[in-house]
Amino acid sequence: MPARKISRDHHDNLPVQLSTFIGRTREITKVKQLILTHRLVTLTGAGGSGKTRLAVKSAQGLTGKFEHGVWFVDLASLEDASLI
Repeated sequence: MPARKISRDHHDNLPVQLSTFIGRTREITKVKQLILTHRLVTLTGAGGSGKTRLAVKSAQGLTGKFEHGVWFVDLASLEDASLI
């Protein structure tokens, strides 16, 4: 997903979603709670299960909650675990 350009008005680099996100309200609420109470939140699951979309949708509602915003870090392309 391409990240949008960062301007002074934005406090995030969240990818722009090209389609609507339907359902998973309970999961979004839980992920938001986890983000608000932990420094790092990792979503795991099978490929194609919607982890990235869930993370982005959850983070979109929290951009104003943190002084420096909310930032998306895509680790999918890393093949060497020691780089994390």
